[in-house]
Amino acid sequence: QLEHLASRPAQRTPALRLVPAGKGSALPAKLEPMQAELGKVPFNNPEWIWEPKLDGYRAIARVSAGRVELRSRKGLDLVADFPAVARELLAQSVDAMVLDGELVAFDVTGKPSFGAMQSRSASAVYYCFDLLSFEGIDLRARPYAERRRFLAQCLLPSPRVQLVHAQVDGVALHAAAIASGLEGVVGKRRDAPYETGKRSAAWVKVKATISADFVIGGYTKGNNSRAALGALLVGYWEGRKLRYASHVGSGFDDRAVRSIRKRLDELQRTSNPFSEKIALNAPAVWVEPQLVAEVRYQDWTDDGHLRAPVFLRLREDLPAKAIRRPAQATQPPGKVPAPQSAVDDILRQL
Repeated sequence: QLEHLASRPAQRTPALRLVPAGKGSALPAKLEPMQAELGKVPFNNPEWIWEPKLDGYRAIARVSAGRVELRSRKGLDLVADFPAVARELLAQSVDAMVLDGELVAFDVTGKPSFGAMQSRSASAVYYCFDLLSFEGIDLRARPYAERRRFLAQCLLPSPRVQLVHAQVDGVALHAAAIASGLEGVVGKRRDAPYETGKRSAAWVKVKATISADFVIGGYTKGNNSRAALGALLVGYWEGRKLRYASHVGSGFDDRAVRSIRKRLDELQRTSNPFSEKIALNAPAVWVEPQLVAEVRYQDWTDDGHLRAPVFLRLREDLPAKAIRRPAQATQPPGKVPAPQSAVDDILRQL
C-alpha cells in the first residue's frame, strides 16, 4: 500500500484550493473538541493519516480582531497561563481563525512532560492539528485531509506555535513515537468531518500502555509513610450514576500523596457518591466527585473492575461530569510492518 502511494504521480493543487473559500458562518461560542476511540495497534491504510499523540492540555484557540482565546476542555481560558503562546497566536497573518491543538511543555531532556505543563512552563508550545474555521468559514464539515491541507497552508509556524507532524505510515510513526518517549499515535480517516464534542471511530488513538480517566469519589487511609492516602476510589458516570471502577493504591510518590490529599480534604462529604456499596479493606473517606485521575491498567475484570491499576496523574484539564467508561480497544483494518529505515527517518523529524 505504501509503495503504491509512493508511485503515484505528483498532482498540482490549484492555488484557489490552498485556502478555504465559501460562505461565512460563525462557530458556536462554546466548542468541545472531537475525541478519538481507543485502538489496539497502529496500522497502515491509505485512507488514514497518523499524528504523534502528545502529552499536554488539549486546547481550542480562537484568533480574531486582535485578540486570542485559548480554552481547555473545561472551558477555562488559558491565555494568562501561557502568554508566550498567546502572543505568537496573535501574530498569525489572519483576521479570524479557530484551531484545535495540544499545549505541550518539555522537561530538561527535551521530552514532553505533563509535570512541566502543570508548572505552566515557559517552554510550552501549541501544536496545531486541526483548522475548524478560517476567515469566518466553518470547515468542520470538510474532510480531515482537506482541513489538514488548509492548516499547513494557512498556519504561520513560530517557536511557540507549530504544525504537528503527520504521515500515512502509522506503524513506523508509532515505533518512532515510543522511541522518542511520546504517548503513542492518533490515526484519522482522510474523509472524516470534525464532530464537535463527540468521540468518533474516525479518530483512533494507540497508546504505549492502556490508560484512561476516572472520577475520584473517595479514598482510604494507609499505613506508616502512606497513612495519609492508601488508595483512591475511582469510577465513571453512567447516566446520573457514578459507577465504581477500582481502588488505586500504587503510582504515588510522597509529593503526589501530599498534593492529592490536600485537594481531597477540600471536597469531603459524608455519603458514598458511588451508586453501589463498595467492599473495602479499610475505612473510606468520601469526597465530591470533582477531580479526575488518569490511571494505567492491564484490563477489566469479569465483574467490571480495573485489573492492576496504577495512578499516573490528576487531569486538571478534564471536567469530571464528562468521564464515561472507556470503550474497549478496536481492531484496526489491516497492519503492515514498517522497515527500520522508516522509523529512523521519522525519528529525525520528531
